[in-house]
Amino acid sequence: MSELVSYGVECKNPECDSAIIVGELHVNPTQGGDLVSFPRFVSGRIACKKCGKEYEYSRADLRQFPLVEGESGVF
Repeated sequence: MSELVSYGVECKNPECDSAIIVGELHVNPTQGGDLVSFPRFVSGRIACKKCGKEYEYSRADLRQFPLVEGESGVF
């Protein structure tokens, strides 16, 4: 069975240690028929829920994170 992980961007505020989670992915299939997901992401400005700062993010900023409940995580 594939593994479920979170994906998103790291907050660009150097004083913040938060991840901005935008979705979940199925990764690492172990057998035929396992689900594999592809991230959906629209480039643009995103505000961090922890520090409140807003920065411009692109698809190149996407990162994979351990599964996180909710919309933000702390590293």
